[in-house]
Amino acid sequence: SYYKFTFVRNPFARLVSAYVNKFETLSVVRLNGYGRYLNGILSPDLSFSEFCRLVSGIPDRLAERHFKSQYSSVYDGGRRSVDFVGRFENLPTDFGKIPVFGKQAFLPHFNRSPRYDYRSYYTRDLVQLVAERYRNDIEAFGYQRDWIALDEYCKGPSLVHVKENAGR
Repeated sequence: SYYKFTFVRNPFARLVSAYVNKFETLSVVRLNGYGRYLNGILSPDLSFSEFCRLVSGIPDRLAERHFKSQYSSVYDGGRRSVDFVGRFENLPTDFGKIPVFGKQAFLPHFNRSPRYDYRSYYTRDLVQLVAERYRNDIEAFGYQRDWIALDEYCKGPSLVHVKENAGR
């Protein structure tokens, strides 16, 4: 009988946020114990590319909450378990749609992160890898345009082709 709601985030931006927040500062990695996570597969010196490749191989049932698909938390057996799903990118507007709080609710901003362009972390290969891992998030929460836009932003030689041609 409770009104249940949640907010989801662009999976591409969310993964960069997790990386920046948890891995770009070594003290945070140690503090949060990621050095011990799944027998230490997430070492403190991972590049974003390595991080994506490792995280993409971790199934949701073993994934830490920052890497787990949002779909797996919002859907149970293919059925949505909340009444409203807002998008982080539309937070002020979507927050006002929640009937419990109404449009006059005040939403403070905590844990403010430094500004960065999440797109700059990606190559086309990583876009495809992350899109495959978070396909359910992209489809269920309407992030197809963001996926296409990020892929367009990253156009150019793929990382695989650059590495293959580097020795020639």
